[in-house]
Amino acid sequence: HGRPTIAWSHLKGVLRSHAEALRDLDPCVTNEWIAALFGWDANAEGGDPKTGTLTGHALRWGSAPEDPWPIVWISTGREAGSRLPLDDTMRSAEHVRAGSRFKCELRLDRADKKVEALLQRLLKRTHRLGSSRTRGDGLIHLCWKRCEESTSANAGRLGVPRSGQRRLRLL
Repeated sequence: HGRPTIAWSHLKGVLRSHAEALRDLDPCVTNEWIAALFGWDANAEGGDPKTGTLTGHALRWGSAPEDPWPIVWISTGREAGSRLPLDDTMRSAEHVRAGSRFKCELRLDRADKKVEALLQRLLKRTHRLGSSRTRGDGLIHLCWKRCEESTSANAGRLGVPRSGQRRLRLL
């Protein structure tokens, strides 16, 4: 619909990266917890691939209708010593203003309290998203709340929670 989104795979990858860094700092965080939350790839660690308990969907822009639309910058690489554009180098960067809100729901299937506590620690550690987060862009503040039943417009994506599932709504 022409509105910016942050891919679920990006958020999940950032959270997993934080989990691996936390594992190196905190001996209580184990590979088993990380695998329970995110799953693992048979090619990377051997054995059968496993699906983690964490599922979700893209963070969707949920700012008020009167908020200004994001700015899109389009640029291309240039030939050395010239202003001629290089072939196949067109790229765009989408920027949203400070204070914009994105929303999504996460689901934990069959998660125990340790795995849920790990997810909440990871969410607290996440302060940046996006491709330029290592250069100072993408500053965010994540808020979450537990919800037993979905009330969002995107509820159909994850369905109604089954017994034993927990949901967190990221705002």
